[in-house]
Amino acid sequence: MQLIKVITIDNVKFTKEVCQKIGFKLVKTIDKIIYGLYNVIQNEKIMIFKKVV
Repeated sequence: MQLIKVITIDNVKFTKEVCQKIGFKLVKTIDKIIYGLYNVIQNEKIMIFKKVV
């Protein structure tokens, strides 16, 4: 019997970390709820970044 290992990635956290490493600052996060019968993703975050100079 093989065991299946499931790895989940927190895309919001990953995106924040990558953008901060390349010189962007998170300005605002907006929660967006997606309505519909067949939507796989029910919640979405809109992230607004600003380039730090």
